[in-house]
Amino acid sequence: MWRNFLKIGLRNLLKHRLFSMVNILGLALGMTCVILISIYIIHEKQYDLFHANGDRIYRVLRVNNDETGTNYVSPTSAPYATGLANDFGSEFESVIRVSPNDGLVTYGEKSFNEKQFYLADANFFEFFSYPLIKGDPKTVLTNPTDVVLTEAMAKKYFGDEDPIGKIIRYDNQNDLKVTGIAGPFPGNSHLNFDFVANVTQYKDRPWFAGWWNNFLFTYVLLKPGLTPEDLLPRFPAFMDKYFGEDFKKNGRRMDLALEPLKSIYLSRETKFDLVPHGDKQTIFIFGGVSILVLLIAALNFMNLSTAKSSTRAKEVGLRKVVGADRMSLIKQFLGESILVAFMALGLALGSVELLLPYLNAFLEKSLSWTSNLSLFAPVFIGGTLLIGIIAGLYPAFILSGFKPVDAMKQKLFSGARRSILWKGVVVTQFSISIFLIIGTLTMLRQFDYVNSKSLGFRKDHVLLVELNNSDIRKKIESFKDQLRSDPGILSVSSMSGEPGGFHDRFGFEISGKAGESFLMRTVFSDFDYAKTFDLSFVSGRDFSLEFGTDKEGMLLNETAVRALGWSLDNTIGKKIKVPQLRGGNEKTVIGIVRDYHFSSLKEEIQPLAITTYNDNRVCAIKIKSDQVQETISKIEKAWMGIAPKFPMEYKFLDQSLELLYRNDIKESRLIIVFSVLAIIIACMGLFGLAAFSAEKRTKEIGVRKILGANIAQIVSLFTKEFVLLILASNVIAVPLAYFAMKSWLDNFAYRTDQTVDTFVMAGAITLAIALFTISFQAIKTSISNPVQALKYE
Repeated sequence: MWRNFLKIGLRNLLKHRLFSMVNILGLALGMTCVILISIYIIHEKQYDLFHANGDRIYRVLRVNNDETGTNYVSPTSAPYATGLANDFGSEFESVIRVSPNDGLVTYGEKSFNEKQFYLADANFFEFFSYPLIKGDPKTVLTNPTDVVLTEAMAKKYFGDEDPIGKIIRYDNQNDLKVTGIAGPFPGNSHLNFDFVANVTQYKDRPWFAGWWNNFLFTYVLLKPGLTPEDLLPRFPAFMDKYFGEDFKKNGRRMDLALEPLKSIYLSRETKFDLVPHGDKQTIFIFGGVSILVLLIAALNFMNLSTAKSSTRAKEVGLRKVVGADRMSLIKQFLGESILVAFMALGLALGSVELLLPYLNAFLEKSLSWTSNLSLFAPVFIGGTLLIGIIAGLYPAFILSGFKPVDAMKQKLFSGARRSILWKGVVVTQFSISIFLIIGTLTMLRQFDYVNSKSLGFRKDHVLLVELNNSDIRKKIESFKDQLRSDPGILSVSSMSGEPGGFHDRFGFEISGKAGESFLMRTVFSDFDYAKTFDLSFVSGRDFSLEFGTDKEGMLLNETAVRALGWSLDNTIGKKIKVPQLRGGNEKTVIGIVRDYHFSSLKEEIQPLAITTYNDNRVCAIKIKSDQVQETISKIEKAWMGIAPKFPMEYKFLDQSLELLYRNDIKESRLIIVFSVLAIIIACMGLFGLAAFSAEKRTKEIGVRKILGANIAQIVSLFTKEFVLLILASNVIAVPLAYFAMKSWLDNFAYRTDQTVDTFVMAGAITLAIALFTISFQAIKTSISNPVQALKYE
C-alpha cells in the first residue's frame, strides 16, 4: 500500500513540475533559514553549561548607585577573594580569582604578544571543568611560576616536543614552567584562555593588595542548598568592614551582588567587562525572525498544497468508485504532503552544510549541527512531520469526505471557502514581509545615522598604539619626543583610554562640599589629549607647558559642569580633589570642552574629567593623511629602538570605533538577509498561486480574448485582487512594525526617527515585488493562443 502511495505521490509531483518545484524550494528555503538561526541561538544559549558545578558558581559584582541608576561592575580587586573566603568560609565551598590578561610570551626565538594570557589561583582547574590532557588539576598550578598552555599553544611554541617542564618567559620579566596542557573546551565558555598562570606570582607587588585596584574577576562556589538570596543580606556588613572609612569619606557606598555563571555571557548589564558577550535581544530578534520565516514558508506550503489538491477531484471520485475508503485517501494526501516536506528538509540540510562555513566566517564563531545530532535530529524530524501533517490535513479531510458523484463533477468545496483560505494566507505572508522590510529599513537608517553622526572629535588618521609593556611605558616621554620630531606627525598623546575605549569612573571631592563625592568618567593623559583629538573648548583653555601649575589642572565636559550644578561662566578655577590618586591630588579646572561622544552612541554622554596622571595604556598619534604608510614605518622604527622584544600593535581610531557596533551591524545584516529570503519565499508562493489561478481560468481568459479583451485588461483582472490584499497587509503590519522598531531603537541613546517614508517605502517595495510576480504569470497567460485555451480540459 505504502509503495503504491509513494508512486502516486511522485507521479503527481512530476506531473506539476513547476508547481512542485515552487512548493519544495519555498519550504526548503524557509527551513534553511530556520535551521541556521536555530543553530546560532542554541550556540549562544549553551555558554558555560559544561561545568560540573556550574549551577553553584557565581561571579562577584560590585554594585554602585549613582545619578545614572544602578551599575553592576565585574572587575574586583585581589583582596576580595581573601576577605570572602575568611568571612564566608562556611557558605562558600571555594573561591577563585581570574584575571584575563595579555602579554609577550617568548620561547627561544619565538616571541608573540598573546591576548588570552590568564592569571588565576591554583585551584582554577578544580573550580572549573576545563579538561587537562597533561597535568593534575589539583597540582598543575601549585607554584607561583607554573603555567598551563592549551594544546594549540603548545603546538605553536614547541611543535612536536613535549612541552612539560619547558620554560617560557612572560612579558620579558617572569620565567614560567609549563606544568600542564589543556584540551579543547567541551562547550562554549566566556573564559577563552590560551595560557593560565598562577596569579600569586604578583602577590608581593604593592598594587596587588589594594582594595581599590580592580583588575580581576572573583568567583565563588556556593555549598549545596545555598542561594544568593541567603547571602545578600550579609554583604553590606562585609563591605562596611573593609570600606567603611572610605564610604564615610566619599559620602557614597558600594555593595555586592552574585551573578550566576550561566548568565554571564548573555548579560550586558555589567560595566568594564573583559570577556565576550552575546545579546539576549539579538537572540529574541533572531528567534522572532525564524518563526516568521518558517510561518511564511509553512503557509505557502499549505496554501499551494490545498490549491493543487482541488485539481484531483476526478482522481478522488474514481478511487472511491473502485472501493477506496476515506482513511486510505487521507493517508494518501498526508503521505504526499510529508514526502514533499522531507524532500524540502533534505535540500535544506544540504544548503545548511554549504552555508555554515560562510556564516561562521562572518560571525567569527564555530557553529555546527552535526556535532549535536542528539539535539537537532529529533527537532528536524519532528518539525518536518508536523509541517507535512498540518499542510496535508485540509485537503486530506475535505477531499476524502466528498461523494463520488460530486467529485467526478469536480464539485468540491465552495469557492468562497477556498477564497477565504488563500486570501488569509496571502495577507498573513505579506504582513510578515512588510514587517520585516520596515525593520530592515529602520536598522539601515540607524546604522547610517551612527556612521555619519559627528562625534565631536577627530577620528580620521589617528593611530592608536598599545603601550603593552613596561619597557615602552618607562620611556614613554622619549618615545613621544622622537615622534614629535617627525614632520609627518601632527600630534602625540599618551592616555589611560581613547574615545570609544576605556574610561574608568572615579569619585571626586568638590571643594566647599565636604563629605560629598561626585562620580565622573575619567581620562588620565598628558597635555596633548585635547589637541590630538581636536576637542573644542567652550570656555577656559587647554593644558599648556607655559603654565607650570597645569600638572595639577583638569578639563571637564559640559555635562560634568551641569551635573555639578555650576555654570559654564564660573567653573574655571574651581578645585576638585581625586582621593583615590596617590596623595589625594587636588586639581584646578582650567578648561571646559564641548561634549563629545567618548563612549558608544548607545549611552548618553556622561560627566567626564580629563586630568594629568601617569596611567599610560595607549598612545594616540595624529598623522598627515598623505604620509600614512611612511609615517607608520617611522613609528615602528622608534618603537623598536625602545622596546625591541615587544611587537608594536596598532589600529586606527575610526576602525576601533566601528568595533563598538560591529556585532550590531553583523547581526542586522543577517536579519536583512533573512528578511529578504522571507520576501522571496512569499513571492514564490504568490507566483505559485498566480500560476495555479491562471491555469484554472484558462478557458475564461480564452473567451475574454475572443470577446476583445486586451493584455492590460487581463493583467488587471489578475492583479487587482492581490493589490487589495497587500493594502490590507500594510494596515496590519505598519503599527506592529512601528512599536517593535521603537523598542529596538530605545537601545540607542542617540537614534534616528521613524519617518512616514520608511513605511511608505516598505509598502511600495512589497507591492512592486508582488505586482511583478503576478504580472509575469498574467502576461504569459494573456499572450497565449485563445484557441488552445478553449480546448483546455
